[in-house]
Amino acid sequence: MEDGYQRLVEAFRAQDPARVLAQAAALGHYAADAHVPLHAIVNYDGRETGQNGVHDRWESRLLERFERQVEPQLKAPAARRISDRVAFFLDALRGSNRMAAEVLASDLACRGPKDLAETAEDDRYDNRYYSCVFEREQGRLLARLGDSVRVTGSLWLSAWLDAGRPALPDFRFPYVRKQSRAVLISLDGAAAPLVDDAVARGVMPHLARLRREGATARGATTALPSKTAVGHAALFTGAWADVSGITGNEVPPPGSSLLHWESGYASTHLRPSRCG
Repeated sequence: MEDGYQRLVEAFRAQDPARVLAQAAALGHYAADAHVPLHAIVNYDGRETGQNGVHDRWESRLLERFERQVEPQLKAPAARRISDRVAFFLDALRGSNRMAAEVLASDLACRGPKDLAETAEDDRYDNRYYSCVFEREQGRLLARLGDSVRVTGSLWLSAWLDAGRPALPDFRFPYVRKQSRAVLISLDGAAAPLVDDAVARGVMPHLARLRREGATARGATTALPSKTAVGHAALFTGAWADVSGITGNEVPPPGSSLLHWESGYASTHLRPSRCG
């Protein structure tokens, strides 16, 4: 953490906007992580208590489901200068540690008595579960989010002050602007008839406008196998999987064991030079 803080100070001093953004983001990640209660215990993902996946359920999925309820209540506290950053972080971790047992208890109380061992992964934790957890954890979630915002802002402010209050750089990057040719938005699993119906009912007004102002295909020949990464690769290259090298959402690297898999979404294994 301290190394990252010093790198942000140096980036401010150098007035290097790209470095400032990169180091500020990295430092903010650590600050936010310290405020997740389960990050402060060994049993962070519930494996020791038969609650596998509780970390993701509390940290990500709960917030994703109730973002609209949480966001209006989330206020950004004023930032202040931090002189002892180690003590500051330890205080955040101690607070998380004190709350961890209650987070685990909420997970146990809300998942119900059903036998999860024979239940499909997607069905183990349903809407009832998340509604129950949110009712129990809403206050804690808001408090930890608010504290993480305060700490992140305070660290950024402190780094800027320690750098000597330099003029803030222009965060508009000319080497990026006007060089983007297209933005690809993929609605995974959205069948054309469903999208047509949503547009017709006014549910997707922005997509409707893009359709009116642009070009729309009424049909397409899909890539095989029918996997998201394969479809993306076909859009990028105009080639089938045997040419692009992307044969699934996960692909074995050339020359490696079939037991070794890497992400098919990355460009690492894409072979555009061979695409016609």
